[in-house]
Formats: sequence, C-alpha cells, structure tokens
Amino acid sequence: MSASLINPLTTFSGHSVISVILKIYLHVSRNNWQEAHELPTFSQIHEKLFLLAKPYLDRNDFGASHTQRVLSIAQTEFTIPPEIADLTFASIILHDIGGSTIKDQYEKGPKIAETLLRQLGYANDFINKVCEIIRTHHNRPDSPSEPFKILYDSDQLVRFSKEEFPYYESTHQTNWDAIIQKMYSVKLKEKARKTLQERKTS
Repeated sequence: MSASLINPLTTFSGHSVISVILKIYLHVSRNNWQEAHELPTFSQIHEKLFLLAKPYLDRNDFGASHTQRVLSIAQTEFTIPPEIADLTFASIILHDIGGSTIKDQYEKGPKIAETLLRQLGYANDFINKVCEIIRTHHNRPDSPSEPFKILYDSDQLVRFSKEEFPYYESTHQTNWDAIIQKMYSVKLKEKARKTLQERKTS
C-alpha cells in the first residue's frame, strides 16, 4: 500500500485512532492498560460528539484538553449510573462549546450544541436538557440534577489540575476556598483541599 493511500484515522478493531487515544486518556489515571481499552459508559456516540465539538473547543483558552480533563475527573471520581450517563457525558463535552467567556458559553453554546446533537439524532427533550445545563453550568443551584452536579464539580476540580492551576493562580484573584465550598461532593471538596495544599507547597 502506498503512503498516499494510508488514512491517518486508520482503525484498530473498528475504532479510530482518535477514539482509541481518547479512551486511553480518560482512563489513564486508573493505571490499567486492560481497562483503558474498554470504556463501558462512554460510547461511540460520545466519541463522535467529541470529534464534532473539538474544532469549537480548540478555540478556547485550554482547548479540547480541558474537556478531556473534565471527562476524566467525572469518570474517575463519580459512579455514573447508566441511566444518566448519556446526559452527563453530552453535557460535559458541550459545556464550553460557545467560547471562552461565560457570556459566549451561555448565549452561543446552546445553539451550537443543538446543531451537533441533531446531527447525531438526539431527541428534542434530551437536547433541551443538555442546553439548559450549558446555559447555567457556572451557576450553583441548590438542587440540580445529578448530571449537573457531576459536571459542576468536575469543572471546578479541574482548576486544581497541574495544567490549569498555574493559570488561575497567576492571572486571577482566585478565591480557592470559595470554589471548594461551592462544590456539591464532600469527597471532591476534600480532594480539592488536599490538591490545593500540594500545589501551594510545590
């Protein structure tokens, strides 16, 4: 086969190279190669959605890598029931699709999300739920849905990551205690406090 005929997205066992890389990335924190090839709740339709969203996400400050980190946190730190997995993953993938600012995310994000979800055949009710989460995901309601809580806490914890912490620490007057206090999960609050201490002393 000539080099000109080789597809850069050639597949392994029916999965694209990008799909395989994304699966491995999402499970790397579990340090289990076998498990990294099987992602039961993150299905092919979510991989397709991520690939559709990636050109939009790459325009943001942290690019699509931010979304991958939030996905990884959600899967590592939460037990996501199958019945809410689709809404949870779709909302995480699309939460920042409108742009880097909250204004753009709230005003432009739902429209872009609706377009991409319709391309994949999602129903109106599902699309409306995703769009509602997108247009409110920086808010902190008292009794939100479980997918909202998972997205919100994962999106807050990612600020403590080695990739994003330096940005928030150096360019913003970040109130870390306030961020931790607003998180829903007690377990993630504790993890955030521990990580903050590590970042401050490193």
